[in-house]
Amino acid sequence: MSRSVLHHLSTIAVALCGVLCALGCDEEKAAPPPPEMFEEPHPPALPPAPPAPTEPDAGTGGEDATSNDAESRSEAPADALSQAQQPAPVDSLLIGPCPLEGEAASACLHEMERPPDKVRLAQVIIAWKGTLPGAPPHRDEQAARKLALELGHVARRKGMAFSTLIHKYSDEPGDGVYTIDNSAEGRFLPGIITVARRLGLGSVDVIKTRFGFHVVKRMAPSFTPKPRPLPELVGGVCPEQGEESARCGIDRPPKPGFKAPKQTVVAHVLVAYKGAMGRRRVARDRSAALALAVRLAHAARRAGADFSALAQRYSDDPGDGRYEVSAGSKLMPPFRTMALRLPLGGVDVVETRYGFHVMRRMK
Repeated sequence: MSRSVLHHLSTIAVALCGVLCALGCDEEKAAPPPPEMFEEPHPPALPPAPPAPTEPDAGTGGEDATSNDAESRSEAPADALSQAQQPAPVDSLLIGPCPLEGEAASACLHEMERPPDKVRLAQVIIAWKGTLPGAPPHRDEQAARKLALELGHVARRKGMAFSTLIHKYSDEPGDGVYTIDNSAEGRFLPGIITVARRLGLGSVDVIKTRFGFHVVKRMAPSFTPKPRPLPELVGGVCPEQGEESARCGIDRPPKPGFKAPKQTVVAHVLVAYKGAMGRRRVARDRSAALALAVRLAHAARRAGADFSALAQRYSDDPGDGRYEVSAGSKLMPPFRTMALRLPLGGVDVVETRYGFHVMRRMK
């Protein structure tokens, strides 16, 4: 056999090894996620969310926007960044005259010469079909852009509570508020970092990333968002026939004087669906997943029900399904809120970007 033929066969063998390696890498990437997959993500989060209305409702408020967004005179400047370190400019989409009638001048786009060490940024993510798992399937990019620009102007109105817009419109399951500091590189999208560094206190802007349109607002360092209300997913009365009253879920709204425990332990059954986050391959859609989660919740509320047996049979969580939860836990906010509001032994359902969680408080 000639040297040229041997060389040719050797080249083919190397190529085949490369292909097999690549297939092995892909297989490894498809492995189930670790138990800590419910940790709170850095933005942009990837949520399933119900469709948002086409017209924003500007009639809601309830948040003291003045105290949260007031100009601060005592901000300490950060160490100056060299020009080479500055991220590429981000195009502002909220252009035109400002303020319009009813808008606050402090919410108009104004930039800082030198950003502070830490920036508190709030955002509403408006996604469209194909950008985020669970994004409204009826919404295209043009409709998402229109809604984002409308919300940008609504966010500039005097007295408008930004938390209200986050809860009602954002395709992000968390509270939508983040602290961005000098260690943010690699943890946040470059566009988010850039807009955080350039916005003046109280400014509202709209930018676009590969995940959707972001309506962003620079908040005061002490700003604390209102918790997102947890929707009623199980419905009906509790207890139903055959169920124990001690296994009912949370009160909506919480009873007067309710105090969340400092720490608790919960178990859950994850019911994932096609399009939700995570690497579990499931064929069910969101409607089928919700229906199954509700059935499992009623089953878990029955007298003598074995929650661990339900989890072993139905859960898409590759871990043991038990989590210690406290107010400071780095978990998805809806998951954390539900865990800290459940009565001991109570069962309820909450949704995050990973699917539906049938949750029971164990301790």
